[in-house]
Amino acid sequence: MITDDLLEISKELTQKERGFIIFTGAGVIDGTGIPNWGKLLARLLESSQDERKINQIDEEDYPEVAQQIYDKLKAEGKLYLYDNIIQDAITPTSEPCTIKQVEIVKTTNWVVTTNFDNTFESAFAYKPQCAQPNIRSLPSFIEEDLSEKESVIYLHGSVDKNYIIFRKEEYDTYYPSVSGKVGVRSLENYLAYIFKNQTLVFIGFSFNDKYVRKALQNIFLDIQRTDEDASRKLGYEPKAQKIKHYVFMKKLQLDFPHNIEDFNKLDPESNEYREFAEMTKKKERRSRLYQELTDLNCHIVEINEYIDWIHCLQEVQKLRKAGKVIDE
Repeated sequence: MITDDLLEISKELTQKERGFIIFTGAGVIDGTGIPNWGKLLARLLESSQDERKINQIDEEDYPEVAQQIYDKLKAEGKLYLYDNIIQDAITPTSEPCTIKQVEIVKTTNWVVTTNFDNTFESAFAYKPQCAQPNIRSLPSFIEEDLSEKESVIYLHGSVDKNYIIFRKEEYDTYYPSVSGKVGVRSLENYLAYIFKNQTLVFIGFSFNDKYVRKALQNIFLDIQRTDEDASRKLGYEPKAQKIKHYVFMKKLQLDFPHNIEDFNKLDPESNEYREFAEMTKKKERRSRLYQELTDLNCHIVEINEYIDWIHCLQEVQKLRKAGKVIDE
C-alpha cells in the first residue's frame, strides 16, 4: 500500500520526460551475500590481525582505516590478502541480484552505483526486452545522456576492471577537489555532469561517504558561482534553482530511555549513559545531513522500510504504462 506522500513523489518522477538516474550504494545488495562497507572492512581488520572492532570506528573514517590495513599488509608482504578478501567479498553467495535491484532497473535505464560488484548487470537480465547493458567504470567516463540505453555506471570502479575506490589514497586521487591533491578529475567531472543535467534519485545510499558529500557540495557551489557571475547577462536563466534531486532515507528509529533531565543524572560510565549519548550523536548527525542535502536542492523522502521505495517505483511503472507521462 503506497502512502499519499509517496504517490505524489511517484507522480513527480513520472513527469520527468527524460526519466531519472537511480544512484545506489550497498543498501540495495543485502540478500546477495555481498557485505556492506563496514562488514568488508571488518574482514580486512581480522585478516591483518588488527584488534580494533568495526563498531568502534566511525563510518566516515573507513577510508583511513582501509589505508592503514593496506599499508600494514604491504609492509608485511601480504598484500595478496587485501586483494583476495575484496575479490571474494564482491562475489554473490546467495542470489545473483536482489528484488530491489530488479525493481530499480525496471524503472530506469540509467543506474549509477558506488558498489564494486556486477549484480546490477544480473538484474538487467530480468528486464523484458533488455539487451546487454552499457558498462562505464572508473577511471574513464563518457558524459552522455544514457536515459534511452540500459546502463550501469560504476562510479567507484569495479573489481573486474582492477580499479576501485576504497582506501584513502584512492579517494584522494579521484576526489581532488575534496583532498586538495593533484589527482584524476574524471570521476568528479562525471558527477558534476549528472548532478547538473539529470534528476538523481538516491536509493540505498547512506551518505556516510564524506568524499561524495563534499564533492556534491563543491559542484553545487560552482553552479551557484556561475549563476552569480552570469546573472548580469541578458536572458540568463540561473541553473541552481532548477536543480532538484530526491533522497530516500529510512527514518531514524531512536528509542530514548530517558529524558534529558534523567540523562544528566546517569553515571557517565554506565551502559545507559553510553546508549543515550550514541543515540544523541546519531540524531545530531542525521539533522546535519538533512540540512546538507536540503542545501543541495535535494528533496528528502523519509520511509519506514525499504519496501516503501519499492512501492514508489512500482507506482512510477504503473503510471508510465497508463500513459500518464506529462512533459516538463
